[in-house]
Amino acid sequence: MTDPRIHTIHSKERYAIIYSMFDSVLSFHAFVDAQIPKLNQHNLKAFQGINDWVSWHIRANSNMYGVPLPNNVEELNNHKTFKGMHLLKQIQPKIKSRLHSFLNMGDSKTIAKPKLTFNDKGVGIFSFDMASIGLFRRIPVVGRKESPLQQTIGKLKIALQVGNIGSSAKKVFAHFEQKKGTYPALEVYVTAGGNAKIEGDALMYVGIACSELVDYMEARGIPVAINVVIATSFDTQIIAGIVRLKHFEDRLDKNQLLLLTSDPRYYRYRGFKALVSLGDYFGIDLPVGLGTNFKGMDRHIVDTVTDGRGVSFGQSYSIEEAVKEIMSIIASYKANLNDKS
Repeated sequence: MTDPRIHTIHSKERYAIIYSMFDSVLSFHAFVDAQIPKLNQHNLKAFQGINDWVSWHIRANSNMYGVPLPNNVEELNNHKTFKGMHLLKQIQPKIKSRLHSFLNMGDSKTIAKPKLTFNDKGVGIFSFDMASIGLFRRIPVVGRKESPLQQTIGKLKIALQVGNIGSSAKKVFAHFEQKKGTYPALEVYVTAGGNAKIEGDALMYVGIACSELVDYMEARGIPVAINVVIATSFDTQIIAGIVRLKHFEDRLDKNQLLLLTSDPRYYRYRGFKALVSLGDYFGIDLPVGLGTNFKGMDRHIVDTVTDGRGVSFGQSYSIEEAVKEIMSIIASYKANLNDKS
């Protein structure tokens, strides 16, 4: 595994943002696990403190990890697959319903879907539905001058209603007038997790809402990339790992998105483990408690690191907040389109 490059950039607010970028979730997992045995004594003590803190919450039947409660720290360390699909089935329809209502009310801020049209020039995909509108069958006719064998075959075809099939419909090839790539691409940065006061299951809204945003944009031919930001701050510095979860051309892996952004079992152990690994790799001694996630830190990181080109999907811990975040991004994207047109 190649050692990730360390970047340092200073924000307008005079924070030193120290970060590394990872091209995939797997490479990020590998980095975190490989770095832990290399911890200096200070950060090793911080990591041991995290293990003790997590063990205490498990013994206390805390709601930090949602339901069901994990049995031990080792179970959390091996947790690399999202297991809250039962919650997804409950929450996702509610977000969809609320989002649909908001989109109807804010029609001027929405983006039109590409229009499906049909042609007779072979452009696009052949549509059986369109061809079936004018479907007909050419029934063979038995000629008197044909041989007895040919006459028998002809009669069998007529009896069995076998013959060439044709269609009077001409425009049977479907294509979108608004082709993919017409709209500018969208790169989204999702900040993972939440402070300790946030109950475990409330973390779910971030990942589910982000997946709805991806579905909405890509249905309109807009390529979307997703990055997950795992970060903390202390003193005047921010440390972060930025993980590419979805490239523009990829299909969204919702399991991985929900694992990294919305799974309390992941973030509140392996996420903490990642922060310790990153800090140690950057040569920084982490404070007790690993720092804090201050309000607006997500936009602070994204605006500075991408020079304003990336879009931050903020932490949302309710349906209302999640839908508001989606609508804000859609409206901002639409406003930028109008400015460029």
